[in-house]
Amino acid sequence: MSMAYSGSSSSVIGISFGRMNEAKKKTARAQEEARYEGESLSKAINGLQVSDGRLRMRAEALYKMRCGIGKRQSGLQAMGAHIDYVIKRFVETDNLCAQRIKSNGYECRRLMVLSTQGGIFGNIISGLNSIVAMGKAAWDSIRSSVAGIFKIAGQAADASISVSRTSAARTEPVTEGTEAVKSIAPDYIKDDIPKAKEASLQENSDAALKNPEAEAAESAAETDNIRWIPEVMQLSGASNAEKYFSAYAKSFTKLKWDQNKINALWEATEDINKQYDIQIDPRFLLAIIIQEGTGSFNTSSTNRAADGQHGVETDYAADLMKANSLIFGKILGYIYYGEEFREAVSENKSLAGINGEGDIFRYCNWNTPIVRMNRKVVETGVYAGHGLWGEQVKKHYKALGGDTKEYENYISGIDKSVVEKIVKDQEFKLPDYDFVPAREAQNSKGKPNGEYIIKGVR
Repeated sequence: MSMAYSGSSSSVIGISFGRMNEAKKKTARAQEEARYEGESLSKAINGLQVSDGRLRMRAEALYKMRCGIGKRQSGLQAMGAHIDYVIKRFVETDNLCAQRIKSNGYECRRLMVLSTQGGIFGNIISGLNSIVAMGKAAWDSIRSSVAGIFKIAGQAADASISVSRTSAARTEPVTEGTEAVKSIAPDYIKDDIPKAKEASLQENSDAALKNPEAEAAESAAETDNIRWIPEVMQLSGASNAEKYFSAYAKSFTKLKWDQNKINALWEATEDINKQYDIQIDPRFLLAIIIQEGTGSFNTSSTNRAADGQHGVETDYAADLMKANSLIFGKILGYIYYGEEFREAVSENKSLAGINGEGDIFRYCNWNTPIVRMNRKVVETGVYAGHGLWGEQVKKHYKALGGDTKEYENYISGIDKSVVEKIVKDQEFKLPDYDFVPAREAQNSKGKPNGEYIIKGVR
């Protein structure tokens, strides 16, 4: 941006936005580069979704980088909006300057060109100085922020092993000068800018250009902490996952679903994460709703189903609370007892009904330990008697956009000491359990089918 006072007959302050618009273009170019790099990282992640542990760790690292780039994109979008705001404010300043100068007539204009002392010139410029200083502070802050965003985006991109394209955001940081704003005033007026504003400006600049490695680490931690709680799904949404749920929701036999129920489900999982730093993927709960088929989590102990198991709970708040509590209790149990459970599954694959690998879906299905936080006890129980219920829930979870293998890795990767601390803080104990095969599986109608499950026994 440049500013210059004209001594012509018009005598209007002129502001050129060429260099500001150049900064806008660079910001837009950086956004495009970030988008390209995000797509490249996504391709790299998809290419690494294999069972090898080291490659899976690399995929996790690339996922965090992609999320970091997404955050940088949001920052760049905000910068573009801020630049538009600064341009608008300077246009207002320009118009105000012109009006104030014209209102003082020809003599004032002549003095503005010739005077080297105070008088009318000093009075007018003093009146305008606060406006110009505000504009300068806004522009300096934006300039520093944009430079910081470019620098961080560049370092994130450099970390990607799959991206070789050079980013304009890395190679062309904004280096706009800041002193041009003062060029309309003589030396003795420049000193009138309050020192407090300069200190504030420096503080903002330092914050914008803080250590990029620290910010990247902070961003990765934040992203990792919400990975399994995605954006709220929309019942009328256009994605394949949203259409999948919407199609099933129309066929629920007892209760209807609306967006408010989905929102409440998301909030419930977020509350658990805030309190315990453990993520129940809300799509897991939606998959259960689909599998149950009634529009309820079927948690009512008084309104029994035809097979004698828990039935439809018409109070959605109570239904959600009980389902969320049960699944969270199962997840805590799986974190603590999961290793023994998986070993039992592996050792009994030859039995009808037991196949594949033990995972969180099977654990929630079968008669396994539940850490009941509300009653401060650990007890065993099923979510459903149907032996293959967990496999059906897994299928729905995949269709809703969930990654079953990665979610299993996330839950099983939480150290059991986390559960030990939660239980200790609530002042109850985790008993020992053995995991054994039991011929207790049922079919989808609630009838015994002669197949096996793995159950926990004390």
